[in-house]
Amino acid sequence: HEYQSTNNLTASKEWDISLSKTGYSKIAGRCLTMRTTIAGKPIIMVLLNAKNSDVRTEDIMQIRTALEAAIPS
Repeated sequence: HEYQSTNNLTASKEWDISLSKTGYSKIAGRCLTMRTTIAGKPIIMVLLNAKNSDVRTEDIMQIRTALEAAIPS
């Protein structure tokens, strides 16, 4: 069997993702829960109600950029 994630970041070597779950419901919209490491710190992100998967990925990228700038290395 071959599994494919709708979170495109899981295939990226630039991300250290240990857990990722995407989903959709009418109430919560497109969602993503992800455990990753950013700037050497374990981070858990939960995003709800993205308009589409591309927006969800853009949001995650913006959060990562902000965290990298805020967390001293």
